[in-house]
Amino acid sequence: MNIIPSMFTKYSLSSEEQTEAAKLTLLQEAKIQNTLAALVEEKVLLPYDVTNNLQSIQREAELQGQIRILQQILTESQVAKAGY
Repeated sequence: MNIIPSMFTKYSLSSEEQTEAAKLTLLQEAKIQNTLAALVEEKVLLPYDVTNNLQSIQREAELQGQIRILQQILTESQVAKAGY
């Protein structure tokens, strides 16, 4: 039987495997940080459209979600590397 990857696929990892998996390389951290900076800039510069305020609010929420997950990934890497 083959596993079909989907958003619901999970892997059982030991705590050691979790820690090692969280450690990003310098290049990976740089890429994620660049993406994070671009998203933050887009959020700051996001115009508010009074004629279509729902779309503006939805885009801001989408950006905030993307920003938070990237921050979480970077934080988890820093914690794993520090050995906490």
